[in-house]
Amino acid sequence: MKLGRRLGVKNPKLQDIKQRYEELSERGYHMLMHWKQENGCKATYQILNSALRHKLVQRKDLAEQICYNHDIPDVPRNHFDVEVCRRELAEHYKRTAKVPTSVWSKICAVNIHEIYTRLSWVKAEQTPAGSSRAVLNHYTDVFAENKNGLLSNRILVQGETGIGKSTFVKKLAIDWAELDENRLTDEQRAILKKFELAVIIDLKKVSKYQNLRDIISASHIFAD
Repeated sequence: MKLGRRLGVKNPKLQDIKQRYEELSERGYHMLMHWKQENGCKATYQILNSALRHKLVQRKDLAEQICYNHDIPDVPRNHFDVEVCRRELAEHYKRTAKVPTSVWSKICAVNIHEIYTRLSWVKAEQTPAGSSRAVLNHYTDVFAENKNGLLSNRILVQGETGIGKSTFVKKLAIDWAELDENRLTDEQRAILKKFELAVIIDLKKVSKYQNLRDIISASHIFAD
Protein backbone atom coordinates (compact mmCIF):
# COMPACT_ATOMS: atom_id res chain seq x y z
CA MET A 1 0.00 0.00 0.00
CA LYS A 2 2.93 2.33 -0.65
CA LEU A 3 0.91 4.19 -3.26
CA GLY A 4 -1.89 4.80 -0.76
CA ARG A 5 0.53 6.35 1.72
CA ARG A 6 1.93 8.64 -0.98
CA LEU A 7 -1.63 9.74 -1.76
CA GLY A 8 -2.30 10.52 1.89
CA VAL A 9 -4.68 7.64 2.65
CA LYS A 10 -4.54 7.00 6.39
CA ASN A 11 -3.08 3.75 7.73
CA PRO A 12 -6.29 2.50 9.43
CA LYS A 13 -8.11 2.72 6.09
CA LEU A 14 -5.26 0.98 4.27
CA GLN A 15 -5.28 -1.83 6.83
CA ASP A 16 -9.06 -2.14 6.51
CA ILE A 17 -8.79 -2.50 2.73
CA LYS A 18 -5.97 -5.03 3.11
CA GLN A 19 -8.09 -7.19 5.41
CA ARG A 20 -11.23 -6.96 3.28
CA TYR A 21 -9.69 -7.84 -0.08
CA GLU A 22 -7.15 -10.51 -0.96
CA GLU A 23 -6.46 -9.59 -4.60
CA LEU A 24 -3.95 -6.78 -5.08
CA SER A 25 -6.04 -5.38 -7.91
CA GLU A 26 -9.08 -5.15 -5.62
CA ARG A 27 -7.04 -3.47 -2.91
CA GLY A 28 -5.70 -0.95 -5.39
CA TYR A 29 -9.13 -0.25 -6.83
CA HIS A 30 -10.81 0.35 -3.47
CA MET A 31 -7.88 2.41 -2.21
CA LEU A 32 -8.11 4.69 -5.25
CA MET A 33 -11.89 4.94 -4.91
CA HIS A 34 -11.51 5.96 -1.27
CA TRP A 35 -8.85 8.52 -2.20
CA LYS A 36 -11.12 9.97 -4.89
CA GLN A 37 -14.14 10.13 -2.59
CA GLU A 38 -12.17 11.77 0.23
CA ASN A 39 -10.47 14.40 -1.92
CA GLY A 40 -13.00 15.09 -4.66
CA CYS A 41 -11.68 17.49 -7.29
CA LYS A 42 -8.32 17.61 -5.50
CA ALA A 43 -7.71 13.96 -6.43
CA THR A 44 -6.13 14.79 -9.78
CA TYR A 45 -4.25 12.70 -12.32
CA GLN A 46 -1.27 14.96 -11.76
CA ILE A 47 -1.09 13.97 -8.08
CA LEU A 48 -1.61 10.30 -8.97
CA ASN A 49 1.12 10.57 -11.60
CA SER A 50 3.57 12.04 -9.06
CA ALA A 51 2.73 9.37 -6.49
CA LEU A 52 3.23 6.51 -8.95
CA ARG A 53 6.61 7.91 -9.99
CA HIS A 54 7.77 8.41 -6.40
CA LYS A 55 11.01 6.69 -5.39
CA LEU A 56 9.22 4.50 -2.83
CA VAL A 57 6.55 3.38 -5.33
CA GLN A 58 8.53 3.17 -8.59
CA ARG A 59 5.61 2.47 -10.92
CA LYS A 60 6.47 4.72 -13.83
CA ASP A 61 4.89 2.10 -16.09
CA LEU A 62 1.50 2.53 -14.42
CA ALA A 63 1.87 6.31 -14.44
CA GLU A 64 2.36 6.24 -18.21
CA GLN A 65 -0.44 3.72 -18.69
CA ILE A 66 -3.06 5.39 -16.47
CA CYS A 67 -2.22 9.06 -16.79
CA TYR A 68 -0.94 9.22 -20.38
CA ASN A 69 -4.20 10.30 -22.05
CA HIS A 70 -5.06 12.94 -19.46
CA ASP A 71 -4.13 16.58 -19.44
CA ILE A 72 -1.05 16.46 -17.25
CA PRO A 73 1.27 19.36 -18.02
CA ASP A 74 4.89 18.64 -18.81
CA VAL A 75 6.58 19.06 -15.47
CA PRO A 76 10.11 20.48 -15.52
CA ARG A 77 12.78 18.38 -13.86
CA ASN A 78 13.17 20.93 -11.08
CA HIS A 79 9.42 21.43 -10.57
CA PHE A 80 8.40 21.74 -6.93
CA ASP A 81 5.07 20.09 -6.08
CA VAL A 82 3.79 21.78 -2.92
CA GLU A 83 1.02 19.25 -2.29
CA VAL A 84 3.34 16.25 -2.52
CA CYS A 85 5.83 18.02 -0.27
CA ARG A 86 3.10 18.81 2.26
CA ARG A 87 2.04 15.15 2.45
CA GLU A 88 5.61 13.95 2.91
CA LEU A 89 6.23 16.48 5.67
CA ALA A 90 3.01 15.43 7.41
CA GLU A 91 4.00 11.75 7.22
CA HIS A 92 7.43 12.56 8.62
CA TYR A 93 5.99 14.44 11.60
CA LYS A 94 3.52 11.65 12.33
CA ARG A 95 6.30 9.04 12.28
CA THR A 96 8.47 11.08 14.62
CA ALA A 97 5.75 12.31 17.01
CA LYS A 98 7.40 10.74 20.04
CA VAL A 99 9.08 12.39 23.00
CA PRO A 100 11.74 10.74 25.20
CA THR A 101 10.73 10.43 28.84
CA SER A 102 14.31 9.95 30.01
CA VAL A 103 17.45 11.94 29.28
CA TRP A 104 19.48 8.72 29.47
CA SER A 105 17.61 6.69 26.88
CA LYS A 106 15.76 7.36 23.62
CA ILE A 107 14.03 3.99 23.90
CA CYS A 108 11.63 5.27 26.54
CA ALA A 109 9.58 7.48 24.24
CA VAL A 110 5.83 8.05 24.11
CA ASN A 111 3.47 9.70 21.66
CA ILE A 112 3.49 13.45 22.16
CA HIS A 113 -0.29 13.57 22.63
CA GLU A 114 0.06 11.37 25.72
CA ILE A 115 2.61 13.55 27.47
CA TYR A 116 2.26 17.09 26.20
CA THR A 117 1.30 19.64 28.84
CA ARG A 118 -0.27 22.84 27.61
CA LEU A 119 1.95 25.83 28.32
CA SER A 120 0.99 29.32 29.40
CA TRP A 121 1.77 31.80 26.65
CA VAL A 122 2.57 35.49 26.89
CA LYS A 123 3.11 37.38 23.65
CA ALA A 124 5.59 40.24 23.89
CA GLU A 125 5.90 42.70 21.02
CA GLN A 126 8.45 45.45 20.52
CA THR A 127 7.24 48.48 18.58
CA PRO A 128 8.53 52.05 18.05
CA ALA A 129 6.04 53.13 20.70
CA GLY A 130 7.40 50.64 23.22
CA SER A 131 6.76 47.05 24.23
CA SER A 132 3.50 45.28 24.96
CA ARG A 133 2.59 41.97 26.59
CA ALA A 134 -0.58 39.93 26.21
CA VAL A 135 -1.66 36.57 27.64
CA LEU A 136 -2.69 34.16 24.86
CA ASN A 137 -5.43 31.55 25.01
CA HIS A 138 -3.60 29.16 22.66
CA TYR A 139 -0.23 29.03 20.94
CA THR A 140 -1.83 29.56 17.51
CA ASP A 141 -2.66 33.11 18.63
CA VAL A 142 1.05 33.85 18.15
CA PHE A 143 0.49 33.61 14.40
CA ALA A 144 -2.59 35.83 14.36
CA GLU A 145 -2.58 39.45 13.26
CA ASN A 146 -1.85 42.08 15.87
CA LYS A 147 -4.14 45.01 16.62
CA ASN A 148 -2.70 46.86 13.62
CA GLY A 149 -3.54 43.99 11.27
CA LEU A 150 0.10 42.96 10.83
CA LEU A 151 1.69 39.51 10.99
CA SER A 152 5.07 38.88 12.56
CA ASN A 153 7.79 37.78 10.14
CA ARG A 154 9.87 36.24 12.92
CA ILE A 155 8.78 34.69 16.19
CA LEU A 156 11.17 33.83 19.02
CA VAL A 157 10.02 31.37 21.68
CA GLN A 158 11.75 32.02 25.00
CA GLY A 159 11.74 29.93 28.14
CA GLU A 160 13.96 28.33 30.75
CA THR A 161 15.99 25.23 29.89
CA GLY A 162 13.81 22.13 29.99
CA ILE A 163 10.50 24.00 30.03
CA GLY A 164 9.47 22.39 26.74
CA LYS A 165 10.44 24.64 23.83
CA SER A 166 11.63 21.77 21.62
CA THR A 167 8.63 19.66 22.60
CA PHE A 168 6.37 22.57 21.68
CA VAL A 169 7.89 22.74 18.20
CA LYS A 170 7.24 19.01 17.79
CA LYS A 171 3.65 19.53 18.98
CA LEU A 172 3.15 22.37 16.53
CA ALA A 173 4.42 20.17 13.69
CA ILE A 174 2.10 17.27 14.52
CA ASP A 175 -0.88 19.61 14.92
CA TRP A 176 -0.13 20.99 11.45
CA ALA A 177 0.19 17.45 10.08
CA GLU A 178 -3.07 16.28 11.68
CA LEU A 179 -5.39 19.18 10.93
CA ASP A 180 -8.23 16.73 10.20
CA GLU A 181 -8.04 15.03 13.61
CA ASN A 182 -10.33 17.55 15.37
CA ARG A 183 -7.88 18.30 18.17
CA LEU A 184 -8.07 22.01 17.46
CA THR A 185 -10.93 24.45 17.15
CA ASP A 186 -11.99 25.67 13.72
CA GLU A 187 -10.28 29.00 14.37
CA GLN A 188 -7.03 27.33 15.43
CA ARG A 189 -7.05 25.03 12.40
CA ALA A 190 -7.69 27.98 10.10
CA ILE A 191 -4.56 29.69 11.43
CA LEU A 192 -2.35 26.63 10.85
CA LYS A 193 -3.86 26.04 7.40
CA LYS A 194 -2.39 29.35 6.30
CA PHE A 195 0.99 27.62 6.22
CA GLU A 196 1.25 25.46 3.11
CA LEU A 197 4.49 23.96 4.39
CA ALA A 198 5.95 23.65 7.88
CA VAL A 199 9.61 22.63 7.79
CA ILE A 200 11.09 21.89 11.22
CA ILE A 201 14.89 21.99 11.32
CA ASP A 202 17.11 21.29 14.33
CA LEU A 203 19.78 23.97 13.93
CA LYS A 204 22.16 22.17 16.30
CA LYS A 205 22.40 19.29 13.83
CA VAL A 206 22.90 21.36 10.69
CA SER A 207 25.08 24.24 11.87
CA LYS A 208 28.01 23.15 9.69
CA TYR A 209 26.04 23.36 6.43
CA GLN A 210 26.05 26.48 4.27
CA ASN A 211 22.95 26.22 2.05
CA LEU A 212 19.30 25.26 2.41
CA ARG A 213 19.55 22.18 0.18
CA ASP A 214 22.25 20.61 2.37
CA ILE A 215 20.42 21.61 5.55
CA ILE A 216 17.19 19.90 4.47
CA SER A 217 19.09 16.85 3.23
CA ALA A 218 20.93 16.52 6.55
CA SER A 219 17.65 16.84 8.46
CA HIS A 220 16.40 13.55 6.92
CA ILE A 221 12.90 14.94 6.50
CA PHE A 222 12.17 13.40 3.12
CA ALA A 223 12.48 9.79 2.04
CA ASP A 224 14.53 10.70 -1.01
